[in-house]
Amino acid sequence: MHTRGTLLKLLDSLAQEAESKGFELSIEATQDEDTYLIANMENRKIACVGLTEINNTNVIASYMMNMKRWAWYKEEGFTTDDMVETKNIKNDIFEFVAVTDLIDSLL
Repeated sequence: MHTRGTLLKLLDSLAQEAESKGFELSIEATQDEDTYLIANMENRKIACVGLTEINNTNVIASYMMNMKRWAWYKEEGFTTDDMVETKNIKNDIFEFVAVTDLIDSLL
Protein backbone atom coordinates (compact mmCIF):
# COMPACT_ATOMS: atom_id res chain seq x y z
CA MET A 1 0.00 0.00 0.00
CA HIS A 2 1.38 3.38 -1.00
CA THR A 3 1.44 6.44 1.22
CA ARG A 4 2.13 10.13 0.78
CA GLY A 5 5.72 9.39 1.82
CA THR A 6 6.04 6.81 -0.96
CA LEU A 7 4.73 9.38 -3.44
CA LEU A 8 7.24 12.02 -2.30
CA LYS A 9 10.10 9.51 -2.61
CA LEU A 10 8.91 8.67 -6.11
CA LEU A 11 8.92 12.35 -7.07
CA ASP A 12 12.52 12.66 -5.87
CA SER A 13 13.46 9.58 -7.86
CA LEU A 14 11.75 10.94 -10.99
CA ALA A 15 13.62 14.25 -10.63
CA GLN A 16 16.92 12.36 -10.47
CA GLU A 17 16.01 10.24 -13.48
CA ALA A 18 15.06 13.34 -15.47
CA GLU A 19 18.37 14.98 -14.59
CA SER A 20 20.24 11.88 -15.75
CA LYS A 21 18.35 12.14 -19.08
CA GLY A 22 19.24 15.78 -19.55
CA PHE A 23 16.36 17.89 -18.29
CA GLU A 24 15.11 19.47 -15.11
CA LEU A 25 11.81 18.08 -13.90
CA SER A 26 9.36 20.74 -12.75
CA ILE A 27 7.19 19.47 -9.88
CA GLU A 28 4.14 21.40 -8.73
CA ALA A 29 1.59 20.48 -6.08
CA THR A 30 -2.10 20.67 -6.93
CA GLN A 31 -5.04 21.51 -4.70
CA ASP A 32 -5.22 17.81 -3.87
CA GLU A 33 -2.26 17.23 -1.55
CA ASP A 34 -1.74 13.75 -3.01
CA THR A 35 -1.52 14.81 -6.67
CA TYR A 36 1.33 16.58 -8.45
CA LEU A 37 1.92 17.96 -11.91
CA ILE A 38 5.33 17.15 -13.31
CA ALA A 39 6.70 18.67 -16.49
CA ASN A 40 9.54 19.00 -18.91
CA MET A 41 9.34 22.75 -19.44
CA GLU A 42 11.70 22.61 -22.43
CA ASN A 43 9.16 20.81 -24.59
CA ARG A 44 6.07 21.67 -22.54
CA LYS A 45 5.04 18.08 -21.84
CA ILE A 46 3.10 17.59 -18.63
CA ALA A 47 2.02 14.59 -16.59
CA CYS A 48 -0.02 14.10 -13.45
CA VAL A 49 1.04 11.66 -10.75
CA GLY A 50 -0.63 10.93 -7.46
CA LEU A 51 -2.22 8.60 -4.97
CA THR A 52 -5.57 7.11 -5.77
CA GLU A 53 -7.64 4.31 -4.30
CA ILE A 54 -8.42 1.20 -6.33
CA ASN A 55 -10.25 -1.69 -4.69
CA ASN A 56 -9.60 -0.23 -1.21
CA THR A 57 -5.84 -0.04 -1.86
CA ASN A 58 -3.82 3.16 -2.28
CA VAL A 59 -1.83 3.07 -5.51
CA ILE A 60 0.23 5.61 -7.41
CA ALA A 61 -1.21 6.41 -10.83
CA SER A 62 0.22 8.60 -13.57
CA TYR A 63 -1.16 10.14 -16.72
CA MET A 64 0.18 12.27 -19.53
CA MET A 65 -1.94 15.39 -20.04
CA ASN A 66 -2.97 16.87 -23.37
CA MET A 67 -2.74 20.55 -22.46
CA LYS A 68 -4.37 21.73 -25.70
CA ARG A 69 -7.49 19.69 -24.88
CA TRP A 70 -7.37 20.85 -21.23
CA ALA A 71 -7.28 24.49 -22.39
CA TRP A 72 -10.12 23.93 -24.85
CA TYR A 73 -12.38 22.47 -22.15
CA LYS A 74 -11.49 25.36 -19.82
CA GLU A 75 -12.39 27.87 -22.55
CA GLU A 76 -15.70 26.06 -23.04
CA GLY A 77 -16.50 26.56 -19.34
CA PHE A 78 -15.80 23.11 -17.94
CA THR A 79 -14.48 22.96 -14.39
CA THR A 80 -11.50 20.93 -13.24
CA ASP A 81 -13.94 18.55 -11.52
CA ASP A 82 -15.80 18.13 -14.84
CA MET A 83 -12.56 17.29 -16.60
CA VAL A 84 -11.35 14.69 -14.11
CA GLU A 85 -14.71 13.12 -13.26
CA THR A 86 -16.51 12.96 -16.64
CA LYS A 87 -15.29 9.79 -18.33
CA ASN A 88 -15.30 10.90 -21.98
CA ILE A 89 -13.69 14.26 -21.15
CA LYS A 90 -11.12 12.65 -18.86
CA ASN A 91 -10.23 10.13 -21.57
CA ASP A 92 -9.78 12.97 -24.06
CA ILE A 93 -7.30 14.80 -21.80
CA PHE A 94 -5.47 12.11 -19.86
CA GLU A 95 -3.57 9.08 -21.15
CA PHE A 96 -2.44 6.46 -18.63
CA VAL A 97 1.31 5.89 -18.54
CA ALA A 98 3.13 3.55 -16.20
CA VAL A 99 5.13 5.36 -13.51
CA THR A 100 8.24 3.58 -14.76
CA ASP A 101 7.75 5.18 -18.20
CA LEU A 102 6.97 8.73 -17.04
CA ILE A 103 10.34 10.35 -17.65
CA ASP A 104 10.70 8.79 -21.12
CA SER A 105 7.17 10.02 -21.91
CA LEU A 106 8.21 13.55 -20.94
CA LEU A 107 11.21 13.54 -23.33
